[in-house]
Amino acid sequence: MRHLLIPLALMVCISALSSCGPARDLAGRYEAVDPRDGQKRLPLELKDDGKGSWKMNHEDFTFTWEERGGEVWLHSKSGGVIAGTIHDDLSIHIALPGVGSFRFEKLHP
Repeated sequence: MRHLLIPLALMVCISALSSCGPARDLAGRYEAVDPRDGQKRLPLELKDDGKGSWKMNHEDFTFTWEERGGEVWLHSKSGGVIAGTIHDDLSIHIALPGVGSFRFEKLHP
């Protein structure tokens, strides 16, 4: 039981520290150019309820997301995590080995 308390305490501390900074409204719709062809626009959606989706190659990947400091973490249902770096303009940069780097820009209504 003790081995479970350490990771839980660490997560609580990280959450408390990351909530001290200015709040950013990351929820919304984003698009990036597919690095493999330089033309196709790929949509990413981060919903207010912590759920999201990313469409690529005729597939819709669903996930839950959270902001951790200067990153957004996309948690897949299988347990994997993709971390993206958040920039001041609220663009999100995600690098996938073997695929390329994506710069998701937030779309404004």
